[in-house]
Amino acid sequence: MRRVLLSSVVVLSVLASCANAPGSFDEATGTPEAPMEPLAEPSSLANTVLAPPQANFSWWCQPGNLRCYFDPAWSTGQPPLQFTWTFPPGAFSSGGDAPTVSFYPPGTYSVTLRVRDALGQESTVTRPVSPGAQYLPKTGSWSNLARPGSSLDFFATPNGGYTATWYTFTPDGAPVWYTTGISFLYNNSWSAPLYLSTWNGSSNVLTSVGSLELKLMSRSSAAFSYTVNGVSGNEPYTYQLGGLDRTGAWYEPAFSGWGLNLQEHSGFYGAKVAFYEGSQPRWVEGSTTPGPSVSMNLNWRSGPGLCPGCTYVGPPGALPVGSVSIQIPSSSTSGLTKMNITTPSGARWVLPWVNVSKLTQ
Repeated sequence: MRRVLLSSVVVLSVLASCANAPGSFDEATGTPEAPMEPLAEPSSLANTVLAPPQANFSWWCQPGNLRCYFDPAWSTGQPPLQFTWTFPPGAFSSGGDAPTVSFYPPGTYSVTLRVRDALGQESTVTRPVSPGAQYLPKTGSWSNLARPGSSLDFFATPNGGYTATWYTFTPDGAPVWYTTGISFLYNNSWSAPLYLSTWNGSSNVLTSVGSLELKLMSRSSAAFSYTVNGVSGNEPYTYQLGGLDRTGAWYEPAFSGWGLNLQEHSGFYGAKVAFYEGSQPRWVEGSTTPGPSVSMNLNWRSGPGLCPGCTYVGPPGALPVGSVSIQIPSSSTSGLTKMNITTPSGARWVLPWVNVSKLTQ
């Protein structure tokens, strides 16, 4: 193709003594004893140790009216869970498990959530909340550290908006990427339509499949929510790296539809190649140290339980599938790249040296 507790098991075994065996003789009375009923063997007893609860919450504040919305949905534990909030004096809360709270004056306040599970175990977390603050999100790679695998490349555009590429997985564990339109930050919230890009043999075709949203809790943390192909979810995302020099979304002007996203950060230079395996969007990644001319080995990530809405079982595996070479001078908005990728199915994506331009800031 051109570009083409333990559970611990206790077993009790009771052995009757000869004196108490069926048909034994009672010396005190001189009469035979009635046979004893055999003791039932107890079933195996499983001692299941349930994990204690973990309190966690997200919030989103509207800077204009100092109103914040709190959600304890990230907390875990044996249901049903009971939530108790503690807000500073003077704050007005609507009450309930997910309250709306008004603060005055602007500033940074401590908010505490206590979670109690069905077994009476408790967990408490306190976080600083700054109603009135307007956040400009850091650009680069964002992800959930508790769920390695998927990530979001979040970049600013020249017109003051933001765009993103979401790298995640299909239900059968293959890598897949989605792209968003350009959207603008409003009241610490960014949301955009989500598209699946497929290849028809000569160009890419965009199909609307849902939406993404980031509700910023700081410049580097957010409640990330998605709806994709009818599946919705919400998880904590934090900024990981990127933002320097060559960081951004790059594309080939003469052959658009695929992409090269770069992250540069304090001695780290990473690349994700968004390409096609036949008609389907796939991604691979590699990294090295920064420089004007570099080469990276590329890995195909895959595994079970990684798709949106799937029960997470662990990070993806890595399979070497090729390499990419990149020649982009520092502070430049144009450069060259070439790559040679062979997917596990045998499909190939091969590019000679081609021109690439920076699409984002």
